[in-house]
Amino acid sequence: MSALAAIFHFDGRPVVPTAIEDMLERMASRAPDGASSWVEGNVGLGHGLLINTPEARHERQPLAVLDGRWHMVWDGRLDNRDEVRHELHLQGVTPRDDTDPELVLQLFLLYGETTPQRLLGDFAFVVHDRSEQTLFCARDHVGARPLHYVLTEHFIAIASTDDALIPLLPDGARPNVDRLIYAALPLLDDFDWSEGWIDGIKTLLPGRFMKLGVGRRLRRQQYWAFTVQPEDRTLATARPDDAVAAFAAVLERATRDRLRAPGAAAMLLSGGIDSACVAASIHRQRGPVSSALACSVISDPEIDCIESAAIRSMLATLGWPAAQIQVPSFTGAMNEAEVAALAWQRPHPVDNSILLVHALASLAARAGQRVLLHGVSGDLAFYGPDDHYLHVARQHGWRAAFTEMRLMRERHVYQLGRGVASLLTRALWTHAVPLPVKRLRPIRWRSARALATASGLDPKLLRERHIVERIRHAWAEADRFARLTPAEQHAVVLRPPGIVRGFEGYDRVGGRVGVEMRDPLADVRVLEWLQRAPLALRSAEGRTKWVGREYVRCVFGDTVAWRSDKSHLGWQLVAAALHHADESMTQDDGIDMTERGYEQRVALRWRQSLPS
Repeated sequence: MSALAAIFHFDGRPVVPTAIEDMLERMASRAPDGASSWVEGNVGLGHGLLINTPEARHERQPLAVLDGRWHMVWDGRLDNRDEVRHELHLQGVTPRDDTDPELVLQLFLLYGETTPQRLLGDFAFVVHDRSEQTLFCARDHVGARPLHYVLTEHFIAIASTDDALIPLLPDGARPNVDRLIYAALPLLDDFDWSEGWIDGIKTLLPGRFMKLGVGRRLRRQQYWAFTVQPEDRTLATARPDDAVAAFAAVLERATRDRLRAPGAAAMLLSGGIDSACVAASIHRQRGPVSSALACSVISDPEIDCIESAAIRSMLATLGWPAAQIQVPSFTGAMNEAEVAALAWQRPHPVDNSILLVHALASLAARAGQRVLLHGVSGDLAFYGPDDHYLHVARQHGWRAAFTEMRLMRERHVYQLGRGVASLLTRALWTHAVPLPVKRLRPIRWRSARALATASGLDPKLLRERHIVERIRHAWAEADRFARLTPAEQHAVVLRPPGIVRGFEGYDRVGGRVGVEMRDPLADVRVLEWLQRAPLALRSAEGRTKWVGREYVRCVFGDTVAWRSDKSHLGWQLVAAALHHADESMTQDDGIDMTERGYEQRVALRWRQSLPS
């Protein structure tokens, strides 16, 4: 995680050097190791450095080659370094050093706009060609690194954060209403996800590049996307132990790549299966680190909860040092007032709902860590439909399906307590009732109106944006989604907004404290392996994430691997933020003091904080 900045004037007007410097200054928290810029005529590039790999200590950006014809700024971590070096060697190219941006720029000179599809890792980069007067920008496959831009008739400005672009908006900063509606009603994700939180600031979507030239010539292109993967028949017939070993190999390679840091990495240990998978993978490595700082929120010992018990059990096995916030007492590494200060320092409709992540990233930063591993993509990586028992029936008969449904009642995270009759009724409604009949149900109108009203959105906005109709449309889309095959569903949930939703907030809160967030479960190799894996490796024995749980069991045992419930300790941090909210945020405005009320207040404060 570094800070990128670029300005390119289409009409040849010169860039003012201080414009790049001002952008970098607004992203200073992402770049504690210095900033530099290059400005020539109608183009300017800037780079703020966070030393995130051993090689990054030798980076000098913006990078130039061929007598200054090409200049590049890079934010990322290149995982297929050996393959890139080998390709350069075959082409007779000798890199000037071993840094990631040098390898990528030399590869770009060979392959131009096909370069992104030859890279593996988390990245965003910008290349300027002085000869052709073009600017090329690209973002990684899954969106682990951000790239925002403002595009007007006269110029394009690019930055790693939207905050850095606000002064360049021609008409001032106004919130994107669709994004605020989404924050209140997450099922309404039917807007253009290239639109950012602020009107006029766009986001380059994952797996895409953009090329611009003088005269405002513009071309956007998708170079990669999640597609439906055929089932791997060798996995379908493999013994369970062999399937887990295959999963271990791909996950541990992804983790090893993400452990490439200037020192020992930190680990966001939440107590869930996803973070347990990553922690187990770190523990099994024979790579550059043997330990990691575990950052966690845990309950006080006298009211130990299931997540906290799992964390303590894992730490007993790992032997790692730990930085912990204990709740509700708020003893340990951070007290209640400090947590609340994080919330209200820079309120945001999404970021404040992941206050737990913000707090743990802050603990990592206090300990001098530059990298924090996590598993935010786990739910989508291990995706399996809730009605997977129907697929069990098709493959093994209804007797096996009934057994699966009974186990789901006891073990499935999202189906706890549901009986066989309830699950069969749901399956009948989902797959047997014609879609037009579902859309005609009067109750859907009433339910949609009730949901719209409960969102707390202004009644005028509900009418102007046709919220009730959009809710019904979202439900209709969900009905169609339920009729897809599991492989088709998996491909859909991984595409934007999919995984990038998690990265978006994690990158912002990590960037505020100078900590790079990395998720091995979002590695393209891991995701495609899980897409090809038979459904039984993701949903089996009444549980979700079966192969991940079995992998965790091998390291941490049954107690951690096979639990199903959650305690949601993050709400304790939100409650602290509410407790410390100032008077203007706690006055009686018709919004209750629940988590939803908290998020709405944060959205209000964020809108008020935007400069006009």
